[in-house]
Amino acid sequence: MREAERDCYEVQRKIIAWKRLNKDALADFGSFFIGPSRNYVPVLCSKCSAVVTRNILSLVMTVFGANMKESEDSLTEEFVSFLFEEPPDLDTDLLDLKRAAIVTIAIYSECGARMVLFELKSRLQGSRDVASAEILGTILEKNFISAPSFEQLAIDTLNCRE
Repeated sequence: MREAERDCYEVQRKIIAWKRLNKDALADFGSFFIGPSRNYVPVLCSKCSAVVTRNILSLVMTVFGANMKESEDSLTEEFVSFLFEEPPDLDTDLLDLKRAAIVTIAIYSECGARMVLFELKSRLQGSRDVASAEILGTILEKNFISAPSFEQLAIDTLNCRE
């Protein structure tokens, strides 16, 4: 039974991958997830997971960095949301890379900036997430087109806390 489930999963993964290739949607990581689980685990080995995830994220960011305008269509809200997930046992290098990816997406992609802004709003207004506040601070240090929206979010967040 377990082997049949594994075979079914592999076939399903291949079908999804082919569909993504046909749509030219490189960053649609959410298609692999079935059910309520939202944790992205590229391998089952706990020692390898952080390294593999870091390498995949590095590859994705290289593709985005090569031509953000063309890659922008591949960005999804789910991908941005995954970048914000920071479990307590997360590898430090992977954490830094995820935060750098968020900042890069916010600065160089107008569509990505809207997604990052929405995610930051929901996290800062809902739970006052410290990690999101740090990310917002890093974004505010940069000069880019959507900066005023992020500045307004920072002001609103500070006014809400008083």
